[in-house]
Amino acid sequence: MPRELRIDFKLDDVHRVRNFGEALFRKARDEQSIVCSLDEIDRATNVIFATIRSASRARRSIRAIEDLLAEHGLRDVATIAVLDTPP
Repeated sequence: MPRELRIDFKLDDVHRVRNFGEALFRKARDEQSIVCSLDEIDRATNVIFATIRSASRARRSIRAIEDLLAEHGLRDVATIAVLDTPP
């Protein structure tokens, strides 16, 4: 079952959030375990949503997103929440 993620940023730098989002989109395209919308990223200000395609890959995918946050210097200003999905 897919897992929905919400990545919240506690900063007022839209440019950095969108740069991270574009990197996440490229990672998602390459790895195909994460799905995110480039249109949504282009509109993002301080929240980005993503979907992990398989629950069995959730831990690995979240770790990859955390590593990407660190690469962009955003680890300390971002939180990742797994949203409740209906059964």
